[in-house]
Amino acid sequence: MYSRANLTLLFLLTLLQSCTLSQNPNSSHPADRSFLTDARYNQSERSFLIFKYRGYEENKVLKFTIKQLKPGKDFPDGIQQLENIRNLTKEKSPDLVGIPLYQNVPGSVFITRNLHCDEIEVSNIHWLEYLHYLKKDSSESVALKMQPKANLIKLVPQDFYAMDITGMIPEFPANEKKEWRFDTYLDHPGYRFFPVIGVSQEQAKAYCKWRSKFVTAQMHKQFPQTSSLNYNYRLPTEAEWEMIASTGFDKEKYPHALYPENIINIKLKVNPGAAGYLATKLPNPPPASQIKADIKKFNKTNSLTNPEAAFNTHRNLPYFLNLSTPFYVYAYPPNDFGIYNMIGNVAEMVAEEGIAKGGSWLEPLTNSKITDRKLYDKPAADIGFRCVCEVEKLK
Repeated sequence: MYSRANLTLLFLLTLLQSCTLSQNPNSSHPADRSFLTDARYNQSERSFLIFKYRGYEENKVLKFTIKQLKPGKDFPDGIQQLENIRNLTKEKSPDLVGIPLYQNVPGSVFITRNLHCDEIEVSNIHWLEYLHYLKKDSSESVALKMQPKANLIKLVPQDFYAMDITGMIPEFPANEKKEWRFDTYLDHPGYRFFPVIGVSQEQAKAYCKWRSKFVTAQMHKQFPQTSSLNYNYRLPTEAEWEMIASTGFDKEKYPHALYPENIINIKLKVNPGAAGYLATKLPNPPPASQIKADIKKFNKTNSLTNPEAAFNTHRNLPYFLNLSTPFYVYAYPPNDFGIYNMIGNVAEMVAEEGIAKGGSWLEPLTNSKITDRKLYDKPAADIGFRCVCEVEKLK
């Protein structure tokens, strides 16, 4: 057997080519740096190493069309909602006014005063980055305590990635075929940008504490003009989470912060070219050619519209979308702050113990309202988290 540590050389031999993306990152094109910490990948022996992966690009599976059917003046609540957002975002913290870049927080969207919110749910790639630096800066045993609970999500047998490592180092002779197999939700490179699950609130808080220290040091190093700032990451309070999820709407009147269908219409269709990719995710799938034909038929006759199209919640889906995992963190349309999956995908832990918000891929939309709570007492397959960040002036 061989350990991760023994394979460092293999990673160095298969490093990702650095690139800057004009689109959101995906598993095949994760960019050259971490979206949540701004630390470069593959820069040195200390860096988090990403190997090349050329699987199907998960951002190409779903297609959305969003059409505004009526002018804004026909929807007074929408005009008020946008005014509420403007009022929030124009509030500035007096201590920070005049300090350059205080609103530039890695991976986050400015909300109000000194508060920022992660654009996406913390994903598998970010948790693996965290474990990597724990091993570097603490120990294997500390990193082991931060491992998510295993086997909450089990991939189907054909859903694995095998990297050929034959002959790469002396221990693996060229005449003996060797593969490194990735077949877990956390480690499979095709799930890099899917939300991390199976972590406890204690682990999530530990991640926030680590990220605060790491990002503060990173920002000070890269941007000396931020040397007077501290970046404090934490779980949002329930009230903060609801404020961000509601995007200025009355959360009782608009429980998912979604415009009425007669004002803005959202349609979801599936890319027929994703048939082979989807076949690897399904138990006992039909041939990819049959899935492709069924996708085309679905798109022609039964494409989903809002609210079902807008969120990754449990609903009546065609068999080729009945997956055993949450989905790509950038897949569904963002809310009016530019934040993805506040509703659906995974329920999100908040600062209050035992409470998660927003529903999930396993919960119906009726249980995924902004004011709804999911109660939990242990890690689960449908619970993850995102961070908020308070930028503070160092004392």
